[in-house]
Amino acid sequence: MHLILTYKINMMKKEWYWMSKFKGAAEDHCNYSGLPSPKAYEKKQNKVMKKENLFIWGPIVIAFICMMYSIGLGLSGSTAEAQYSAHWPGTILLFTIAINQIILNKRK
Repeated sequence: MHLILTYKINMMKKEWYWMSKFKGAAEDHCNYSGLPSPKAYEKKQNKVMKKENLFIWGPIVIAFICMMYSIGLGLSGSTAEAQYSAHWPGTILLFTIAINQIILNKRK
């Protein structure tokens, strides 16, 4: 029984081996005709888009980290240090707004 089951599994592996070659290409080409699929024509996200997302979300992430740092200092009992670092998130976000306004005014 075990020998027959092993034989069937090996036959299935040999039979479907050719499909494993097309797994990477299946997203860009049709399995049946080999022609490009609609996914091949979709606009792909490029590095410029990722860079723009970094400029948009980067200051917000940094400000959030600074806010959590200040909260952590306050909860640990270092109130003077917490008050000193509490203005960092607001300053980062205000400078980001000012820089974005300057960039928008230069484009006009």
